[in-house]
Amino acid sequence: MLPGTAEVAELYDGQFQTPTTCAARASPTAAPGFFLARLKQINPEVETAHIDPVNFTTRVKERHTVDKTSACLPAHDFVSARVSTPVLHHSVRVGSLSQLIAEREQIDIPEEIIWAAALLHDVGTAAGQSSPQRFEVAGANAATALLKAQTELSGVQLQEVWDAIALHTSPHIAEARGGLTRVIRLGVLMDFGKDILPDAAEVRKELERAWPRADIERTLANAVVQQALQVPEKAPVASWPNNLYVAHLQNPNHTGINPAF
Repeated sequence: MLPGTAEVAELYDGQFQTPTTCAARASPTAAPGFFLARLKQINPEVETAHIDPVNFTTRVKERHTVDKTSACLPAHDFVSARVSTPVLHHSVRVGSLSQLIAEREQIDIPEEIIWAAALLHDVGTAAGQSSPQRFEVAGANAATALLKAQTELSGVQLQEVWDAIALHTSPHIAEARGGLTRVIRLGVLMDFGKDILPDAAEVRKELERAWPRADIERTLANAVVQQALQVPEKAPVASWPNNLYVAHLQNPNHTGINPAF
């Protein structure tokens, strides 16, 4: 069952934004590249990117320039106000990679849904400290409540987003489920070094020029572990959070990337 707005408002200490629409955010007087402008706020170097029609990053940015959908903008606002810069950059890269994977595999998914799920897939690491639910589920609940309140996505689409976020750390299950869940899972794996596509290394290199990794592996693992230290129920046995949690407990003074990452 998808959560209601009230549930997530409580989960996030009442920090729930006033509903808005993309039309209001990207008015005729606003710059057409609203989403790209938001990304430039994160990394001003995006603005000076070399214009090359065959460059992957340029193509991604061109998509952003015309992307004024009602789902990606609230998702970006919500996540950028809560997560760290490394997690935000990772989420943007996952959006680009997931969209490319969907195109290569000829999986027909609306662009706005891919971006909404990608941008929000790790939001559960940022808050919900008191919830006993693992970060993937807490994040899926928050994401779908946000999108239900601020967009016109259907119930089926909201469930697809929920599944994609909740299952993005579940090997084999997410890939086999197909659709949005599959492309988000593969986008995450590709950002963390798995060569899902033949040109994966080149694609990652181009994306990281605009949205640097910024120690995402350590940042993300630490966020998950810190939640589990406060609420151990958030790291149930046989889960990725538990793997990270146990590895930390075995060597709490380790300062590098969590061995279980």
